[in-house]
Amino acid sequence: IEQCYTSKNTPAHHLPHLLRILGLSSLTLYKFVLARRRILIFTLPPVEVAGVLAWLSSDLCREHHMAPRNQAFGTIAPSLFPPSEQIPKSHKSEQESPNVLGMVTLNDLERLERESATGRGWIACTTDALFMERPQYYDLIIDLTTSTPYKNSRPTLHLSKCTPASTNGKKKASYKLETVRFTWSDVKLVSAVFQFSRNTYSRFGSGPNLTESS
Repeated sequence: IEQCYTSKNTPAHHLPHLLRILGLSSLTLYKFVLARRRILIFTLPPVEVAGVLAWLSSDLCREHHMAPRNQAFGTIAPSLFPPSEQIPKSHKSEQESPNVLGMVTLNDLERLERESATGRGWIACTTDALFMERPQYYDLIIDLTTSTPYKNSRPTLHLSKCTPASTNGKKKASYKLETVRFTWSDVKLVSAVFQFSRNTYSRFGSGPNLTESS
């Protein structure tokens, strides 16, 4: 990772700042990236923060994803989600990080479905609020619009929860958003990660600042 610091233009310089913005939510983001889930970042213009977050998120578990399958460090983590929510993965997709799709709109729904079918996972950004009403197309949505530097608020993360269709076929499967909740055990782990991040980045100097507002 230290090779990232050879260029002052790499978004990796923003990692400590983005971790501070996300707070405990960074742990949820890590779990979803690790399991190659479908992650959508909702923001308002300008979209720089969302784009940097998408790039960094894809790299969070890259070493794990690309490690040989015969190494413990390279094994996937299916237990993070119940079997009914797991997406089939090819051998190739198991050694790739989630694909960064850039900005998407409702016109890209077919593209999202194709990317989802690969099992690799993806991370995309959008300014279209209608995606909040279509949780069937993603597993996690990060709402950056709730984060403002003036009110000391953080982004809100929502999980896409599926209610299966009825066995008699009278009721179709439905999806709804559920706000992410945390436990006290999460606090200690995230605090340790933040401390490590501060100590690591202080050796190279801080990168350019991003505003916390979207």
